[in-house]
Amino acid sequence: MKKLIENWHPYFGSYDCLLNSISWWLSVQSIDVRPLVKCNWNLYVSGEHDQFGGSIPDDALCTLLPEVYSVSIQEITNFSEVPYEEVVILPIDAFHLPYLKESFQLHHQLHYVAAYFWTDGTVEIYDPYFLQSYYFREESCKEYWLRFQKPVLRLYSLGTNSAISPSPYLSRQPFERIYQETEVKLIEKIHTVLKEPDPLQISVKFQRYFGCFRSIYIARKKYFETLEHSSFEHISSLWLSVERSYMRLMVYRERGIDSVIDSIQKVIEAERTYLRQIDL
Repeated sequence: MKKLIENWHPYFGSYDCLLNSISWWLSVQSIDVRPLVKCNWNLYVSGEHDQFGGSIPDDALCTLLPEVYSVSIQEITNFSEVPYEEVVILPIDAFHLPYLKESFQLHHQLHYVAAYFWTDGTVEIYDPYFLQSYYFREESCKEYWLRFQKPVLRLYSLGTNSAISPSPYLSRQPFERIYQETEVKLIEKIHTVLKEPDPLQISVKFQRYFGCFRSIYIARKKYFETLEHSSFEHISSLWLSVERSYMRLMVYRERGIDSVIDSIQKVIEAERTYLRQIDL
């Protein structure tokens, strides 16, 4: 499947696997991904998974996409109803993906990939972020899907590439309250890293949180790249500062936590200011 697009590069970070799979599908259909990038602004701490991020929630994405594009989404909850010889977006357990060294045979984690079900019982998957193809038997693929049982997504293009003028997802939510609550939760999560044994760089939690910060930085960087000009472009640099202060915990630990918290508070205040002027 990777040959469907030459010189493909992912738009989003490693923890935005559904967004990467959908943006890859849009590119296969020759549909402009930038409207999706312009919508992709959020900040959350997951209660279900030990992670956080800055992208549209998966369930909201399935509602938003048909509003932004002339695209229809069918959510398939019965694995036996997944169509053959057609690209779908498949939620799968990363525990079974050999190219994901951090989770393979180590940790169960939801991961989205593009998938093509052949009539001979073979399933070809393609990971648009890691640029990896892999083959499974259909019965094995069903077993790996059953861990989370999220809907398989079947997308249809309705024949036009035109999109409405998009706005950041969070700007249409009660973002003042969301930022306030998320800041508290995010700082609490960072404090839990200090309980990890030395050296921090081999801690799965530490690595996961780094990937979360990197995904937020990439999302903001891509967002501002879609704008001709903005006086708030420094927000992406502020997220990079958060990431760098977080990495210094490997050396300073307790002494470095205040720097991480300060950088988080600075970038959240900058984002609130930006969304306020959009809201006006």
